[in-house]
Amino acid sequence: MRLLKNKLNNIRHKLRRTKTFLKGVYEYNVLSRFGPLPPKEMIINLTYWCNSRCVMCNIWKIKPKNELSFSEWEKAMEDPIFRNIEALTISGGEATMHPKFLEIIELFINSMPKLYSLGLITNGFMTDFIVGRVEKLAQVCQDRGIHLSLSVSV
Repeated sequence: MRLLKNKLNNIRHKLRRTKTFLKGVYEYNVLSRFGPLPPKEMIINLTYWCNSRCVMCNIWKIKPKNELSFSEWEKAMEDPIFRNIEALTISGGEATMHPKFLEIIELFINSMPKLYSLGLITNGFMTDFIVGRVEKLAQVCQDRGIHLSLSVSV
């Protein structure tokens, strides 16, 4: 049963990508002539906290302060601009280190009704911790028909 559900989700994802491509051609070639188009993709850096000291990044040198609280994210997600987002990438620092990681991602999913693709960028350290969070996130995405991709930055 799970295999069938996965195959159906894959077919749905491919059909959505084709529809998105054709819609993009139409919007770019026709609708853009009448005014600016709303954004369809977004990258959100959830936190600056990071458990790595990568030489190419140095984000670990930043002492995070004034990061958005859950209630501030809730207020921000009320903006209508988020209703058109179809592809979202979550990054950081190490996004999985945010104490409200899953709750905020679910808030994003609920606030973006057109969302069909969610990406997560991680450094892959703290493997058990990350895998636990990603498994829960994968279940949320699977239940909602959202394609989840995981990138490990090395």
